[in-house]
Amino acid sequence: MNPNILRPLLPAILFAIAMCIVGTLLLRSTQRELDAARRDAQQSEQARQAIRTRLADTQRDEAVIRATIDRFENWRKQGLIGPEQRLDWADSLRAVRDERRLPRLIYELMPQRPLRRGDNTPISNDQYNLQVSRMRLDLGLLHEGDLLRVLDDLQARRDVLVVPRACRLDRAPAAPRANPRETPPSLDAHCELDWITVLPPARNATGS
Repeated sequence: MNPNILRPLLPAILFAIAMCIVGTLLLRSTQRELDAARRDAQQSEQARQAIRTRLADTQRDEAVIRATIDRFENWRKQGLIGPEQRLDWADSLRAVRDERRLPRLIYELMPQRPLRRGDNTPISNDQYNLQVSRMRLDLGLLHEGDLLRVLDDLQARRDVLVVPRACRLDRAPAAPRANPRETPPSLDAHCELDWITVLPPARNATGS
């Protein structure tokens, strides 16, 4: 075959070869991104399942009550029983926000009331009287694992028992940033937590 015949076709042949190479690279890149997206989705589902499991465990009232009584019995022996410390709780929330670098942490704490069983009877005896304050917690999160870490931080306190009652995770809406250096939240979390404390009956005026 005369090489001169192919010479005019050489640019088109080279272009076709280049497109094949580019297509192959794009395909590999797309496959890597797809694999990464699948891994992220799997990790997200695992985190969501962990949150659902934790909530399911803590929503068994009688189990929570028994655990609370056992825990506070130990604290009573150590002299750790006393009124709720709302200012300390607020300081702890700010510390958690700063340590975890959360884009947002807003809370609202309801008035204290007696902790009651499923039949609406207060939980008390001659040595302790359990009180509860419901907290609404609004969090901006970078990923699902942040919520579990926040709950772990709060439940590590020794002067109060923090019981998650409900949590909802939503995708954070896109919003303009006041500070370009700040990382915007990718998720919004809305939780209700019970902050349970114990008082000696003689000091509790609301237990009736």
